[in-house]
Amino acid sequence: MPCLHGILPRQYFVHLTLLCQATFLLVQKTVSRADIRTAEALLTRFLQHVPALYGEAAETSNMHLLMHLPKCVMQLGPLWATSMFPFESANGVLLHLVTAAKGVPLQVAERWVMKQTLARLGYVTHLPASFDQLFRTFMKIRDVPEDGVLGVPQAGSMTAAVHGLLECHFGQVPTLERHLRARVQGFEVHSCEYTRPKKTCTQFVKMRDGTYCEIQTIYRNTSSSAILFVCKSLIIEDFGTGSAKYLSQVYCASQ
Repeated sequence: MPCLHGILPRQYFVHLTLLCQATFLLVQKTVSRADIRTAEALLTRFLQHVPALYGEAAETSNMHLLMHLPKCVMQLGPLWATSMFPFESANGVLLHLVTAAKGVPLQVAERWVMKQTLARLGYVTHLPASFDQLFRTFMKIRDVPEDGVLGVPQAGSMTAAVHGLLECHFGQVPTLERHLRARVQGFEVHSCEYTRPKKTCTQFVKMRDGTYCEIQTIYRNTSSSAILFVCKSLIIEDFGTGSAKYLSQVYCASQ
């Protein structure tokens, strides 16, 4: 909330504070009955002001569900103890286990146990090569992709600075392909030239020596298929104020 002070209009700032304070009370390590009553009062005030600030259309079912949080904490404990977020990703898997309208819980339970049992047997039983591939397809087991560049080579000229860096590193600049993304040790990374990432940013990497770098360009050596990163080193300086400043520094080549 301190970050929003002076940015949000006062009435909106105070309104959001009600929700934050109520949530804080319900996610403590221990929650008392007094905390629950206070949180319930705060949530009630929060919901009462929603129509005036955001319009009646904002009074959705999700807003109404907030009033059930104090009761859930009273019955089941702090909110963090019953968070379902880690399990949401499995909902799609469970949905595909249902093939009939009747006995849905039993279908899910039996097929989930069967799937887990088959997976364990697959690890401890030696299967013929032909059947092993069929088993992996049936269990939807994906092979771990190999390291390498991703996507098609990109057009673009090499700057004199990068050319000099590669010449210094290799003695003679090899024939290279320019790429935007690569997979290294199972992780996908991209250069700062990649403009399509929406939810993740993987252009910053930690090197073996513990330093941090930003990937400027990704190259593939056409003769050896080796992946080459042209990076910009990030120097971390502590100015004694409790915060760190990141300064872009020299280029470095990493293979």
